[in-house]
Amino acid sequence: MVLPYVETTIEEVDKADEDIQQPLSSQLRYAFTFLLCAIYFKDSFNFHILKDAPAEDRDARAFPPYKTPNDIMAQVPFLTINKEYDSNIISQAKAEIAPRKETVLVTVDGEESNIRQQGENSKAPSAIPPTHPSAEDLLKPEVEASVDTLLAANAFPDSMTDEMTKFLSNFESNFDLYEVARHDLKEVDALDEEIADLERMLVAKKAKREGLKNAIKILVDGASNSRQAFVDAERDVRLISLRKEAAELVEEMESTWEALGTRLSSAFGFV
Repeated sequence: MVLPYVETTIEEVDKADEDIQQPLSSQLRYAFTFLLCAIYFKDSFNFHILKDAPAEDRDARAFPPYKTPNDIMAQVPFLTINKEYDSNIISQAKAEIAPRKETVLVTVDGEESNIRQQGENSKAPSAIPPTHPSAEDLLKPEVEASVDTLLAANAFPDSMTDEMTKFLSNFESNFDLYEVARHDLKEVDALDEEIADLERMLVAKKAKREGLKNAIKILVDGASNSRQAFVDAERDVRLISLRKEAAELVEEMESTWEALGTRLSSAFGFV
């Protein structure tokens, strides 16, 4: 018998596997949740089975299939809690199951108590903070090994060999001095950079001042030239006025002279 060929994609196969595994994983998850609840409450609550019930009743009251923890509590009536419980039981249960984020319903004297665990509120910081090596602790062995290597290789000048040997012989105290000197050198370098910045600012200020001086000089020269031009124009206007007055006076004198000549000619009979 030849089976018909059916083309199936990988996505369809994966979906079919998920559909098969989903009910099984759901049942396992609920069973694991119930098991954890039983473990967490074993020290605080006294669960017991009614021993005097008939065997057939106990068999009939076996755990039925379930879906949620609430269904378990509703379907198992022979789970009871000892009445001699203390008021600290609930707080103790909260402290024990604080890392979990789930709600468990338990029956106490016929009433349901809702115990909610908040995992975030129970996370206490570690009493002992983690220790990390400082930069000096990491630098000490490197400096010591470097100085030792340089001394062995005779890399230092003769004038420094004795000093570096003494430095290496009492390395701990000398390293502290070395750190202080290195810190001072860093401060000196920072001051040098600050001084260089101030010098650059001073040069920029001087250049700006020179530019302002040149601008002021140009303005002063322009003002002087404008004033001189105004003075020259005013003088020209005055001269023009004087020339006009002189011309008018000359014209008037000429007219008077001509009139006087005419009168004299008439008086003496000159034609």
